[in-house]
Amino acid sequence: MLEYDIEKENKIKLQEKLGLKVDANIPLFGMVTRLVGRKGIDLIIKNLSPILGSGAQLAVLGKGDPYFEETLKGLAKISPKSLT
Repeated sequence: MLEYDIEKENKIKLQEKLGLKVDANIPLFGMVTRLVGRKGIDLIIKNLSPILGSGAQLAVLGKGDPYFEETLKGLAKISPKSLT
């Protein structure tokens, strides 16, 4: 199996596990960070509409400022197939 095929297979498995729309051709961005302003999470939230509007998906893993945690959880409920 080619490396490209393995990457596609892993991406599909990740999309399934995260409850995202399963499509190997959708851009999927991941972010693992502390959820604090100085790490840029405020910029991600501010620009989330055009990011998801482009058809991309975003997976965020982190803890930090309760405001950012709750904001991301709320946005994920609105766009569960694109944001987790």
